Amino acid sequence: MSAIARHLDAKLKLWRAPTAHKVEQLVADIIALADWETLVIAPPRKAAARSRDTFLTDKKVFRGHTPPDLAANHDRYLYD
Repeated sequence: MSAIARHLDAKLKLWRAPTAHKVEQLVADIIALADWETLVIAPPRKAAARSRDTFLTDKKVFRGHTPPDLAANHDRYLYD
């Protein structure tokens, strides 16, 4: 059990029943929200691996000479 879980368990035993019940409800709501966000935001790992953008995963680096105006005139270099 984590330190926060032990602390919560000890506090729940000390608080009056209505207060403990409210805290339990709030914690349950937080857990449900975290579970929901995990399911909605994070795709399954296998799907994420298949849908990786190859542009973002490319580790190749061009080490040759580049013109100093490449950034300003990249369309001209690519398409002319």
